[in-house]
Amino acid sequence: MKFKAIFVVFNIILVLSFAFIFFMPFFILGGEYTEIFWSRNWYLAAAFALVLAGLNGYFILNWRLFALLEAEDWEGVRRHLEYRSYGRKRPGRQSLRILINTYVILADTKGMQKLERHLRREKPRYFSEFGLELGLPYLMTNQPENMESYYAEAAGRPGMKKLDWVRFNLAFARMVLKKTDLAKDDLKTLAVSVADPVLRLLSMYLLDNLRDTDPAVSTIVDEAKKKFLGRHSRKSWATTVARSQNRLEVLVQMKLVNDAGTWLFAET
Repeated sequence: MKFKAIFVVFNIILVLSFAFIFFMPFFILGGEYTEIFWSRNWYLAAAFALVLAGLNGYFILNWRLFALLEAEDWEGVRRHLEYRSYGRKRPGRQSLRILINTYVILADTKGMQKLERHLRREKPRYFSEFGLELGLPYLMTNQPENMESYYAEAAGRPGMKKLDWVRFNLAFARMVLKKTDLAKDDLKTLAVSVADPVLRLLSMYLLDNLRDTDPAVSTIVDEAKKKFLGRHSRKSWATTVARSQNRLEVLVQMKLVNDAGTWLFAET
């Protein structure tokens, strides 16, 4: 089992590293100085012991989770993390993040929606942190009306994380619903201001469909596209997309990301 091997090797490396530090004064300066050194610096050994105990404690507390992840037992991961997330007063961010990813792997949109309702009601701080991801079931199940309602509420929520992506998903839902006037303002801002290159390109791509509705749109898109092409070649863009696929907000929009890339480099 790879996880067990990593755990053992990790402990061996730490212990050997400390042993080297511990005995180094003995080999260099002799036993008498070593005794004086460690009598004055005993707190270093204590600190090492605490760090080792803390790291091993973390591994032990999460042993079941790591074993399930290594076995790719996603149903087991889901059950284990649901127990943690619903049964604890303060579920860990890591547990919630892995649980949400597990729901996506299992295509369990009902489970994610149940978690959304629970966090919204019981843990509003965590709802604000994972609000973007928790709304993805509406995209995955093609429910643009519900998606618009969800992200409109999320966009106005104080402390909402990844707000730019929340605003994009709101605009995307409105584009699907043909509410282009409502979507346009957010897309115009996102197409020129966001740092995330994937999000910027997606915003440019959707905005390009609104050229005929507003003379300013053509100028915004053309200038944004020119700057984007100055920073990204086909090869560098492919690398950027590959690195971004571990993010759920990108993964569930991969068809749109690929279409936007084709549009970007069509003339080159």
